[in-house]
Amino acid sequence: MTLWGTVTTLQTLPSLGSQPIDLMVDMDVPGPESTGAGNLSEGICSLYQKCQFYDVMLVVGGKRFPAHQAVLASLSSAMRERLRQAPEKPAVCTGEAASPGRPAAQPPEARSPASATSPRKVNSPAASPGAGGGYPEVHFEDVTNTEAVTVLLDFVYGLGTEYRVSSDEVNKDVLRLAQILELPRLRDLASSRLAKGLTSDNAIERMATCEEFELKALYDLIAEQVTKSGEALTRVSTNSEVTKHPKILQNLLIRSASLYAADVEPSKKRGASSPWPAEKKARTPQR
Repeated sequence: MTLWGTVTTLQTLPSLGSQPIDLMVDMDVPGPESTGAGNLSEGICSLYQKCQFYDVMLVVGGKRFPAHQAVLASLSSAMRERLRQAPEKPAVCTGEAASPGRPAAQPPEARSPASATSPRKVNSPAASPGAGGGYPEVHFEDVTNTEAVTVLLDFVYGLGTEYRVSSDEVNKDVLRLAQILELPRLRDLASSRLAKGLTSDNAIERMATCEEFELKALYDLIAEQVTKSGEALTRVSTNSEVTKHPKILQNLLIRSASLYAADVEPSKKRGASSPWPAEKKARTPQR
């Protein structure tokens, strides 16, 4: 067998130095926008909007609104107390269940707003009615407008960027829910609504709302605006609505009287300190 050469070993290995060499691997990682919910709050909002994994119902006016006990319990101690009492009397789901998108026109089984024609698929054991025949229910007997519950849940789940209600009556029910559940932030949002679109026609009713919910600062601001304008005060005082609130009318009259007295007093002082002598009656010369 013929050998074409001989194998020899290197006497000295090549020196590569002691500095590590950076190795770059280009890997595409999808961002949060392409992976669905990017954090806990977005995931919870998604569950609410799809009516999934809910385990409690808020009931107003015979309508049921699905929600999550853990989310509601994080609101306040008042809400936690209502949730503790709710499981004691689990109700059979005989009324209409409301979804976030359509609170008043849902079948007994709550549906997702995205599938109004087919029943919602239940993906969680907690979403199925328990042995008691229904979900725990939290009733708000003093609230009549179902829209107020939708506003409450949108606030709880952080949906929407603006506070919007369709009427002053709905706004009053939102204030009532904020008072019952001890939610100062929601109370502030509903209170600010009372200052918008204020006119001489609705001033009395809104002052009555301020009085009912102890919004003294806002009450004073509205009363100040009414008494500043003589025309507005006249329209308010002749409005038939004012007969239902005699205390408010009395308060406005006292405020306007004080305002008038404050204007008259400086004019008297100016007259007393005037450099011009008072006009004297002409004397009849004596004979």
